[in-house]
Amino acid sequence: MNFPPSFILPFTLGLLFISCFLVIIIGIWISGLSRIDKSRIIHNLFTRKSLSAIGETFSESLIHRKIFRKNPVLGYMHMSLAFGWFLLIVVGHIEACNHYQSLSVPAYKAIFMRYFVTEAPDTLSGKILAGSMDILLLFVLSGVFLAYFKRLNSRLFGMKKTTQLKTGDRIALSALWLIFPLRFLAESVSAGLHHNGSIISEPTGHLLSIFLPIQLFEMPLWWAYSASLGLFFFALPVSRYMHIPVEVVMIFLRKYGIRVKIRIDGYTRIQVYSCSRCGICLDSCQMTHAAIRNTQSVYVLKHIRNKNLTDEKLFNCLLCGRCQPDCPVGLELNNLRLTQRIESTRDYNSSYDYLKNGKVTISPRTEVIYFAGCMTHLTPSIIKSMKEIFAVAHVKYWFMDEDKTACCGRPLMQMGQYEAAKKLVAHNRERILASGARKLVVSCPICYKIFKDDYALPGITVQHHSEYLL
Repeated sequence: MNFPPSFILPFTLGLLFISCFLVIIIGIWISGLSRIDKSRIIHNLFTRKSLSAIGETFSESLIHRKIFRKNPVLGYMHMSLAFGWFLLIVVGHIEACNHYQSLSVPAYKAIFMRYFVTEAPDTLSGKILAGSMDILLLFVLSGVFLAYFKRLNSRLFGMKKTTQLKTGDRIALSALWLIFPLRFLAESVSAGLHHNGSIISEPTGHLLSIFLPIQLFEMPLWWAYSASLGLFFFALPVSRYMHIPVEVVMIFLRKYGIRVKIRIDGYTRIQVYSCSRCGICLDSCQMTHAAIRNTQSVYVLKHIRNKNLTDEKLFNCLLCGRCQPDCPVGLELNNLRLTQRIESTRDYNSSYDYLKNGKVTISPRTEVIYFAGCMTHLTPSIIKSMKEIFAVAHVKYWFMDEDKTACCGRPLMQMGQYEAAKKLVAHNRERILASGARKLVVSCPICYKIFKDDYALPGITVQHHSEYLL
């Protein structure tokens, strides 16, 4: 019985480890979904939504369309690594199946084919596939070299900042950067010895054989290639590259209608691990320009994964949402931070027992409610102008927060104190409905959004004062 060579052991063990790990951890996360979300998966699995998810996986996880639109050079780098490696796997297995005339070829024979097949391809299909593999490997190598330069000088790629790496990231990144150069060298050396290469590996192997005793390097290079693959697989769960498999799962679940909740569940963890830490969100964050670091979304998600998130990092954010449209993965960054804030402040929620629901002393014949908002009280000229407009137009109105005691509840929500915010919203809502008003005019855009999205006000039109004046 012929046993495979020992150098494939690191690759085989690494592949076995990461396969088992992903099945277990993703299974745990999905089991942590709510019953409704699980039913969404079951009902949508064999629908067009799954086809749409496959399309998005191709365009965003492999082609990186969103990154291309924002930064073509950065997009090419990501695409060459992701899509190029994917094609190397697919075309490599097609080449192995074509050579062995079988559909059940072991993975290691496709990955290390130039070692096992020492003769040059003699069929047209074999020559085309071998040439395609050389071109694809060159395609991936171009992305690897761009990644080298990006790490050395990110400004050449139009990025002011790049993310900070931890130990797991450095190990996985080093392994990833070695995989493809080592594969190219191993295949070229084998081509120089056995003349089984193609349009790039064959002449490279011949050139190396002129200057080096390549027979001494063949096995060490195949061992190094296998070891780099195995090391990458073992480092994957503790590195940023965990996003590669998890992002695909997230895309499918998102297509099925699953969203981040106000409580941490399996989907929250899937979103956290889907962050690739590409660093694109750093330049859009106002805190970055204020020289405040470690509070940006990419770092908060990293700290959540590493279980070392502090309140300073969690709460030192305006929740302006500028990072969210720039995220190529489409993560719900604000909701993820709010969910974590709710968890962090669970023991500090104010009871708000002093709020007394009941009869409101405002006349039910009030036509319009005016709500200035906290920020508008800092610019009293707006309030003065609105009062004059109401007076000239003879509008009967109630200035709801004239005494500055009413709040829309947004600050409490931003602090993660949703239970307290719900009580305040319920109190305000009862007062608004009891007034009999048909319009709620708001000057603060934040308050406007809260009244529109978080208050159920049937029969009442919520307008910003700019809309009301029109």
